[in-house]
Parts: sequence; structure tokens; C-alpha cells
Amino acid sequence: MLGFFTNYYSVGYNSILCKTRYYLLTACQLISRGCIVMACLDRFLLCSQNVQRRAFCQRKVALKMIFLIISTCLCLSIYVLIVYEPNSAIGRIIDTTVSFVFNFGIPAVSMSSLSGLIIWKLKQNSQRFAPQRIHVRKRDVQLSAMLIGQVILYIVTALPFVSNFVYLSIIQYDRPSMRTPYRNAAENLATVATGAFVTYVFNAMNFYIYTLTVSSFRRELFAMIIPSQPSNYRT
Repeated sequence: MLGFFTNYYSVGYNSILCKTRYYLLTACQLISRGCIVMACLDRFLLCSQNVQRRAFCQRKVALKMIFLIISTCLCLSIYVLIVYEPNSAIGRIIDTTVSFVFNFGIPAVSMSSLSGLIIWKLKQNSQRFAPQRIHVRKRDVQLSAMLIGQVILYIVTALPFVSNFVYLSIIQYDRPSMRTPYRNAAENLATVATGAFVTYVFNAMNFYIYTLTVSSFRRELFAMIIPSQPSNYRT
């Protein structure tokens, strides 16, 4: 914002600001992925028949886990402050490895596995629950559908970004004579499309995922937009 008004982008000239900006960006990405993974785990444990597993799904436990995720991701992202340099080959390799493993690989595998287990657990519960408890099963299905929709959206939007990031790390050793203006323009467009744009799409599409997958969310949303008028009775 300061660069927009002053026409001086200090991040591009100051190494400390550049590293700090990228450190915060990396940490926030890891935190968001970790929270989604823990939400999948929480939903899976909540669908369990084991009382001790369901007891893990409490507000105080969730707050502790969020604090643990934030602390772990902040510590894991410290490598940016040490090795990251815009033109450093070693820093680029380390950054690509960490981004692929912790920003996509482990979260994607964990989310997919837990989503499959949630679906399996819901099917198992539907065979055990009595008909009078169908409202509990319906609520679990809606919340699980909301979470699984968010997981699918994450994988669809993160895969192009990680693929382009790995591609840029591989071609950084190409000779300048191999890089034509058309190729540079195409790579810059791909970076913008799979980077900032996809990140905005992931954050913006969550609202539509919730609206399309959960009927109770739609009812509450419509109730907020169009509140029902209280009936007037004559005395």
C-alpha cells in the first residue's frame, strides 16, 4: 500500500523487508493448510463411535491445537529468513522443496485421506443409527460436505500453483538465449494466474462452497438478508 501511494516499492530493494514479507506469506499459507487438516481430523473424530475420540473435539482442545499449529508454522517458516534470496539457486531449491512438501504434499494427502475416512465413517454410522437419530446424521453429513468441498477446492487451486513453482525452479538454469520474449510473457502470466489470482479464488470461493453444499447455511444466510417480520396480533 505504501508503494502504491509513493511509487516506491521498498520490498524490491530492501532484503530484510523482502524476506519478512515472504516469511509472513509462507507462514500464513502453512497455517491455513494446517487448520484445514485439523478441521478434517476433528470432523473424523466427531463421527467416531468411540467416546474418548469424540471427547477430543472440544473448544479448549481446538484452541490449543490452533495455537500449536500457528507456533509450528511460524517456526517452520524461519528458513525463509535464513536462506531465501530472490537470485539464490540454493534458496530457490530449499524453498521449492518446502513448498511442495509442506504447502501441498502433506496437506493434500492428509486432507484426501481424512475426507475418505469421513465418508466411510458416515456410511458406517448410517447403518448403525436408529431412525429417530436421523437429524444428527443429517447435520454430520452437511458439515462434512462443507469441509470436503473446501478440501477439493484447495487441491484444485493449489496444484497449478505448486506445479508452476516447481517448473520455474527447474528452468532457472536455462541459458538467456533460450528465453524468448513470448516465453517470458507466458511464464509471467502463468505465475500471476496460478499465484495471487488462485489464492484470491480459493479464499473467495469458500462462501459459495458453503452455500451450495449446506442447506442450513443457506437458510441462515437468507434469514440474515431477509429477516422475517413478526406477526401482529390484535388484543
